[in-house]
Amino acid sequence: MVLDFSIDVDRSGFKPFDSENAVVSNGSYIELEKFLPFFGYNNRFELDDPQARKKNGLLAQAIPAENDHRYHLIDFENTISTLADQQIVTVGHLVKSWKTGGRSYYQYKAAQPIEFMFALSSMRYTVRKETENGVTYQIFHQPGQTQNLSSMMQAMKDAIRYGTAQFSQYPLKQITLAEIPAYRGAATAYPGVIFASEKYNFLVDARDTSRLNFVYANTAHETAHQWWAYKISPQTGPGKALLTESLAKYTEAMISEKRMGKMRLRRYLRTDNDLYFSLRNIITQKELPLANTWEQPFVHYQKGGLAMYAIRETLGENRVNSALKTLISSNYFPNIKPTSEDLIYELSQKATPFEKTEIENHLRKIIVYDNSIKILSSKAIGNGRFIVKLLVSTCKIDETGLNPKKLQTDDWIDIGIFGVEERSWNSATKAIYFRKYHFVEPQTVIEIVVDKEPKVMALDPYGYLPDGDQKDNMAGL
Repeated sequence: MVLDFSIDVDRSGFKPFDSENAVVSNGSYIELEKFLPFFGYNNRFELDDPQARKKNGLLAQAIPAENDHRYHLIDFENTISTLADQQIVTVGHLVKSWKTGGRSYYQYKAAQPIEFMFALSSMRYTVRKETENGVTYQIFHQPGQTQNLSSMMQAMKDAIRYGTAQFSQYPLKQITLAEIPAYRGAATAYPGVIFASEKYNFLVDARDTSRLNFVYANTAHETAHQWWAYKISPQTGPGKALLTESLAKYTEAMISEKRMGKMRLRRYLRTDNDLYFSLRNIITQKELPLANTWEQPFVHYQKGGLAMYAIRETLGENRVNSALKTLISSNYFPNIKPTSEDLIYELSQKATPFEKTEIENHLRKIIVYDNSIKILSSKAIGNGRFIVKLLVSTCKIDETGLNPKKLQTDDWIDIGIFGVEERSWNSATKAIYFRKYHFVEPQTVIEIVVDKEPKVMALDPYGYLPDGDQKDNMAGL
């Protein structure tokens, strides 16, 4: 069947301007799947404003449940024309290009069936291209905006290398990143192509090496979606974003840690912690657990990244990645689409009772902490050695139900001691003492002997346990 249809841009002073779908002089970006005809019901067209629904006599918007659990992939091929001096980037590989009638034409074709997801950009581009291990890496950018190209190129390479080694073979021969104007969001990934905002990726000053390079981390995250959204596409419904955004956040953290070190990742994790608590405090509806997350981005982005990192700290990277590898091999096309329950099942294989409880706490429940550390004493004992006495307070709260309740303390938490003040920490800073402690009481006194003068004591020094006030997790002399 052939369908003929047209799309018009309707701009009016009586309608709100939606920058996401704007057509501009240089750098138009259109998410085509939102506008093309489609089969079936699309809940995206439902009223999502609670007050508007109430005014129109509608019930609260329901979380959709997908009854069809199979993949329905499409063969994708398109031909697009644009201004003579602009170039098109879209899903697939470029078959051919030509000029006629004062316009440029580009024909693209996907190498294999894809999800019903495709977008395009049109801009006067300059291209940076590199090849590694049979994969061609391309960055299409505005001329002159070159300061972050190396970071983005390195992130794509690192992510493809890591994903192929840990999860499954990257299925394509190329991956492309294309600059777009400052539309909503930092970047969006599609099969084989990433559209990255000029504002958050190309114009950012990332020269401050004391901070984790956001441009690198963001590019790694979007590249990770080649596995977590496209290699496997989860079923629509509660917990879907755990298998896309949370797993992409986990992959982003692993790649960034290997490239820039754990000390730089520390600030990234603590920032996610602060953002999680800031956003959860302003929502009107109750927070959902990760396994049931729906339309609460602070849950599946910030909380999800922290939770998967904490599970990595409990199980180890090899076991987590082995579970993710099995999740893909068991649930990619033509198998059944996965759910959050499939992820929990794979992570729980061969787990001890304690480890299973940790997985449940992070993914099925809403657990927050109120931990702190105090220095009771610190004194030299000769030969350059010091003895430190610490008071560690641990509190774990379950907010899954209507009424929060304190849980029995039973946690393994890191304690780190550093020989330099926090303001002097950098990527090369190492703890002079680091160990996981098993806490079973709300308050515990610990004595530690170190071989160097201590300056800072830290409980959960890397900040991956969700704690509303992480400032009191650090104590300095």
